[in-house]
Amino acid sequence: MKKSKNRIIRINEISDIDTSKISVYDLNNRYIDALGNIFGLRYNRPAKKVEIIKLMRIHNEDAAHIRHEMIKKKISETERDDNGIAYDEYRDYGIDLDEDSEDKIKPEDFIDKTLTMMQTHGERLKGIINNINKSNIFPKENKNISIELEDIFRSIEIDAVQRFEKILTYQRELTNYPRSVLHYQSKMDKQGRDIIDRISANSEKTMEFIYYYEMINSIKDVYRHLQKLIGNLLNFIMEKDVDDIKITNTFARQSFQDAVTSIDNTIEEVEKILEEIGPVEKFIINPENL
Repeated sequence: MKKSKNRIIRINEISDIDTSKISVYDLNNRYIDALGNIFGLRYNRPAKKVEIIKLMRIHNEDAAHIRHEMIKKKISETERDDNGIAYDEYRDYGIDLDEDSEDKIKPEDFIDKTLTMMQTHGERLKGIINNINKSNIFPKENKNISIELEDIFRSIEIDAVQRFEKILTYQRELTNYPRSVLHYQSKMDKQGRDIIDRISANSEKTMEFIYYYEMINSIKDVYRHLQKLIGNLLNFIMEKDVDDIKITNTFARQSFQDAVTSIDNTIEEVEKILEEIGPVEKFIINPENL
């Protein structure tokens, strides 16, 4: 998989990367320093800033050889980036600069990791609701606010916590006692049905695809809902400045602060899941990858 839109830029050291001058169009850039370290960029949404991340490290004994060979090697005119460095040239020395390269994507690992997170998120959401209630920041005597908050809690319970439980149950069905291919195919969208038609001759591959497709779509849908729900909750409670509220109970104040921290952590984790799911989804809808 080649990404010609990416630039590969030689630098002497990491300090040569000035993040203050980075735009959104530069986020796909890759940087290689004199020691063979390879760096990329990512946007930290909560901090609202660009961060430098190390993608991989070439052993010292290999770095000089690679630099020497790069100088000698005749670079193809058809597949070079803006700095005259070709992607295939890096691959000749075992360097893969594509973070979402298909040979690194393992749908089952992503699904297993996310389902484990899902259990954590289900319990955490219950804890958030419990902490907000214990804080008494929004007293039930204030009917309008109380009703609005309860509506948000109810939506989180139904559209997130209960759906998490259903997805985990569904995963056990698909793994331990799956129904017929026709049953799952009839529930899928056109894309899923078409892929099953293409691979139906191989029953093992078909069931593998069904598992991946159903889990990825379920995960994507529930976390998109949760992203909206938890964002609504954060907006709602942050309208209250806890420092301006006279709370004599230290436990209540701590409960509120714990809830806010848990919400922030959940938002960050949800964004990461939704970011990571894109390459996995693209991978599984290519029958050649099954």
